Amino acid sequence: GGLIKKTAYGLYFYSMFPLENEQYLFVRNITDLENKRLARSLRICNSIFEGIEELDAYYYSDPSNGMRVSSDIFEWRIFNRNIYAANEQRGYEILMYDLDGNLKRKIKREYTPLKFPKNLKKKYIERYGTTRKLYFPDNLPPFQSFFGDDDGRLFVMTYEKGEKSGEYLFDIFNSEGVFIQRKNLIILNNWELQAKAKRGRLYCVREKESGYKELVVYR
Repeated sequence: GGLIKKTAYGLYFYSMFPLENEQYLFVRNITDLENKRLARSLRICNSIFEGIEELDAYYYSDPSNGMRVSSDIFEWRIFNRNIYAANEQRGYEILMYDLDGNLKRKIKREYTPLKFPKNLKKKYIERYGTTRKLYFPDNLPPFQSFFGDDDGRLFVMTYEKGEKSGEYLFDIFNSEGVFIQRKNLIILNNWELQAKAKRGRLYCVREKESGYKELVVYR
């Protein structure tokens, strides 16, 4: 717990993640006054915060003009010595970078957009009331979230429901970014997908109808 090094920087970081090569992956909030929009920018820099390079950016309108009601998908993961970035504004596409920020491949899949459910609109209106201006998208994002394992496989949680309550279809890609299969899984996605895949096992949290949470392990 002893302090080893302290470095000052002049930028505001939304979040920061250390990489194995002594560089950092971070997210910065940006205000674009000219186009009246905001952005979250995913960037990489060295150990003294120099050589900053943008890997991805998600742009959205000023929320003071009204709120777009949707689970905005702008996510990133670090696993198997690679950086993965997903941005719903590109559709079903996940970018894969090495730890130096070099683009290695684009992982894509064709999908059929699902309409934004009417019952979900009703829940948002009940939550925020009618005094706040709300904008509902026509369709849901292409997927909900994703995670990977130590063999480089990618698991993408779609909005397509399975046969059982709480079950969703997951698209699975191999380490080369090639789609290999779909799997029905029940995994709690409460702001963050509650799942980890290590050494051939999948550890995930499920929530029962009673609200009780349980840890489940798949092989």
